[in-house]
Amino acid sequence: VAVVVPTTLLARQHARTFAERFTGLPLRVAQLSRLVTAKEAAEAKKALAEATSRGQRTQLLLFAMTTLVAMGGFSLAVVELRRRVAAVETLESTVAQRTLDLARSEQRWRALVELSADAVLLCDASLAVEYANPAAHRLLGSIGAPEPAGQSLTTLLQGEQGAAVCRRIARLLAEGGRMPYVTALLGAGAATLPVQIGAVTQDRGGAVHGQIVIHDLSDLRRQEAAARDQLHFIEQLIDAIPLPLSLRDGDGRFLRVNRAFERAHRADRRQLLGLSLYDL
Repeated sequence: VAVVVPTTLLARQHARTFAERFTGLPLRVAQLSRLVTAKEAAEAKKALAEATSRGQRTQLLLFAMTTLVAMGGFSLAVVELRRRVAAVETLESTVAQRTLDLARSEQRWRALVELSADAVLLCDASLAVEYANPAAHRLLGSIGAPEPAGQSLTTLLQGEQGAAVCRRIARLLAEGGRMPYVTALLGAGAATLPVQIGAVTQDRGGAVHGQIVIHDLSDLRRQEAAARDQLHFIEQLIDAIPLPLSLRDGDGRFLRVNRAFERAHRADRRQLLGLSLYDL
């Protein structure tokens, strides 16, 4: 009879349980794992080897970590047992290393998003938020949203445009892939915020999750407004100059003219723009 035991702890537990149940019977129970001493392991291997070499049916019940259990009338060669033990230990080492690599990858990911200036949310397939970085707490708090952890994404991304974004993210989680950045206005009333929202799916522990990145456009909108105000001021300043002034492109066509230029050519600037001096 062959039995697979996945861990050293289970090998010990099963060995004890079988030893108790087979008390009084002509059956010996032994264990091979890292939890037994070298002497105990050597005795178990010796008993198995002796029974095998004599061609006898062994009465040894052998528990080995993630390997074979020999019971009753079956004989196992020691070399085969060692080979299987080595193979299982290699597998355990590989699994442990991959688990460690995954944990380190998760730590690196969290270290990066914790320092990100953009809001980063991690939600499951039902849109329930499992993680939010500090920037997400600040951004969502500015529009009056509750604490992100455990909340539904539809609760956090308030407003009509936020609801539309949530529907797109739900479709993304169902189909996979990524969602290009879209511009939206979150919140309602005075607590509104222009943002760009992008999302991508992630496989985390066999379950599909969505990573949502929200970029605050408030500073950009303020800079754009300041640039428009500055341009308007320059236009007013140029219009106040009494001399005809014009701005032309490389082909000599008018891109901008002042009021004095309009008066000098007795034409509205809308008629002048796009023309050249040869067209006047």
